[in-house]
Amino acid sequence: MSELNEKWPGLRLGRIAGVPVYLAYSWFFITVVITVIFGMQLQRTAWIPATTAYLLGFICSLMIALAVLIHELAHAWWPATSNGPTPTSC
Repeated sequence: MSELNEKWPGLRLGRIAGVPVYLAYSWFFITVVITVIFGMQLQRTAWIPATTAYLLGFICSLMIALAVLIHELAHAWWPATSNGPTPTSC
């Protein structure tokens, strides 16, 4: 299927090393959930203000999204650089 004909669910962020990068709309929900859960937990157990707790929760959600992006880019990079089989277990 041609890239021009495919519809991708999400917000196009650009390209990294020729690989198109999209942010699925579900990540907005995931970010809110992670921010609230981490923020509530930090506020309850640590001696920090609520604003700081939720800011740290938001930073955690961004770090998780970045880790997923790096993981997926590795899936795109692996076949282009190796002659071996593509790992399918991740």
